[in-house]
Amino acid sequence: EIQGNNIGGIFDRLSDWMKAKWNVQELTLDIDRAVNESPDCGLECCGYSAPLQVAAMQEWNRLCDRSYTSGAPLDPSLRGAANPSIFKARGHEGENNMGKLTMQVVNFMTNECGWTFQVCDSGNFGYSGDIREQQIKFKAPHPLNLIAPHIMIELRQCGYIEVNGADTEGIWGKLAQFVGQAWAAKQVQADPEYCDLKFSTGAFKSRGGEGENNMGMRTMELVDFMVKTCKWTMVTCNAGNYGRTGALREQQLVFRNDDFVQHGSDHIMVELRTSGYVEVNGLHDASDLQPALDQFVKGTWGGTDYKPYMWESSEKFCDHKYTTKSLFLEQQLANNLGRLTLQLAEFVGQHGWALLLCNGGSITPSPKESPNAIIREQQVKFTRARKPEIAKAPLLMIELRTQPCSDNPPQYQGVIEICGQNTNGVYQTLGEFLQNYMGATPAISGLCDYAYLCPKFRLKECCTDPRGRWDGYLNGESNIGKWTMRICDFLVDHVGEWDLVVCNSDNLGWSFRHGSGDDKYYNSVAAREMQLVFRHRPGGRAVFMANCSVAPLGRPPLQAPS
Repeated sequence: EIQGNNIGGIFDRLSDWMKAKWNVQELTLDIDRAVNESPDCGLECCGYSAPLQVAAMQEWNRLCDRSYTSGAPLDPSLRGAANPSIFKARGHEGENNMGKLTMQVVNFMTNECGWTFQVCDSGNFGYSGDIREQQIKFKAPHPLNLIAPHIMIELRQCGYIEVNGADTEGIWGKLAQFVGQAWAAKQVQADPEYCDLKFSTGAFKSRGGEGENNMGMRTMELVDFMVKTCKWTMVTCNAGNYGRTGALREQQLVFRNDDFVQHGSDHIMVELRTSGYVEVNGLHDASDLQPALDQFVKGTWGGTDYKPYMWESSEKFCDHKYTTKSLFLEQQLANNLGRLTLQLAEFVGQHGWALLLCNGGSITPSPKESPNAIIREQQVKFTRARKPEIAKAPLLMIELRTQPCSDNPPQYQGVIEICGQNTNGVYQTLGEFLQNYMGATPAISGLCDYAYLCPKFRLKECCTDPRGRWDGYLNGESNIGKWTMRICDFLVDHVGEWDLVVCNSDNLGWSFRHGSGDDKYYNSVAAREMQLVFRHRPGGRAVFMANCSVAPLGRPPLQAPS
């Protein structure tokens, strides 16, 4: 799926590349409900059922700017002649090729088209989290992108490290030496259809029933090596959850080789977990910030130093851990993690640390008995700012969410939440856009600074026979990505004084109980979330948009190009 502005005809270039490289086809069919011509359901309302059917895609029902299909088509009668899907997965440990495919797109968009790779984010759906999605965001072209290589490193808690990207300046050998010495990792055979380089390791650990793990600590160790030792720039870092409970964590990092970088940057990570904990990693780079951060967590957030249980080992899973049982607030899927993220960013910004990335995740410790008892997690990464004014600049967070409210039929409510300072009246400016173009209406919420109900979010089924008990309902196509890009275009290009810092998504499910006793079961309805953070740019700037629909001149040019 492609969303955004077709600047410079990028849609067609990307479309041609995907058709040639991946053998995809443009999506011409759709799944939607169609009312039968004769009464057949026996209900008193109207007597006509509306089953899911495959039909030709109508433009008014298209949710993406461009969409394509790979592998089995929607129409079952055509599946015998289908080309193999480009998406691959196997085994019970979450092995997949999404990282490899992501880097193929990144290399094409950057090294061939010159666009700037900004961030990527992953999400999981389904009974075991085996329905995967990857979002990749690019921004305005820059000539240096044509020569700067990227590499992706994936850390998978089931015991593997996977690398995708060219062996630039011997980076594969450097990585092999690092993970071998630091994590006792051993190189194993890599399937070229899944990744370029692969290692096995026992360095990724977890304990307890509340999601404690050391993936954040291992992530920061890798960041230090790549950024400080190898002089690569961290572009993005996101986390995913695999498995029935989501406890098999996956960390995905992408670095860019910038030849002009002479020294690496300092980074820290703060993890917020609604089970009642705050964890910090990277403090060896932040000796100046550590005392103030400690005072902030204990004073403003009411945290206390974590006291290990008697059965816990002495092995550290993070640099410092706090207990904050009363800090986190939740109401169904809504929560105050966004507000807390901005509170934290504003505080550390006063000490010269700028928000770099943030992303969410979740685990469900008891999916069979309590599927809606979801532990939410937020990873927040900061970097030491070279310009203090950037760290102190106001931030604005916008969260888009669908909250399921029924499974028969599957229904949901759209919500938009806003947190941050009302810089230059941005609440009013943004509010007019949301109400005029997205049909939003103001709502009341104690978990954010401003909230709206929005009827414009649409979710579709992925097949004509969805299995709510296993993969969930409404886990097909959606227009959340399209509205995300429209909001981004509005604030960055039209308001003109905001820069996108990070955009991440999270996929969840909300369950509805049926039956009782031994006959009890739950149906799940997909819930989508999108989180955007913008940084204010004082004074704004002029934004020049390319015209992608230029009419032919119709005659020879009067002067040859110089």
